[in-house]
Amino acid sequence: KIDQILQKKRRLDTLDLTRELRQANQLITELEISRDLTQHIVHIDCDAFYAAVELLDRPELEHLPFAVGGGVLTTCNYVARKFGCRSGMAGFVAKKL
Repeated sequence: KIDQILQKKRRLDTLDLTRELRQANQLITELEISRDLTQHIVHIDCDAFYAAVELLDRPELEHLPFAVGGGVLTTCNYVARKFGCRSGMAGFVAKKL
């Protein structure tokens, strides 16, 4: 199997990819010209944001499962997620987990 792979690699190494490289470079140039840098898109994943804030106030919770919220969980830490807790879950269900 290894010999087959090495033989295929040797065959691929001998290919002339000049035309393909030229086409790829032309496409990259066209994309660069049309790129619009006047707008910025920022994606922030705040799934465990409130849990992280709570950890700043109470670092002793770092390795314990905990959630933020009341009747419905706003969020929970990753330790609690291992037990099945999720954002938006009913608080009484999360306590049973």
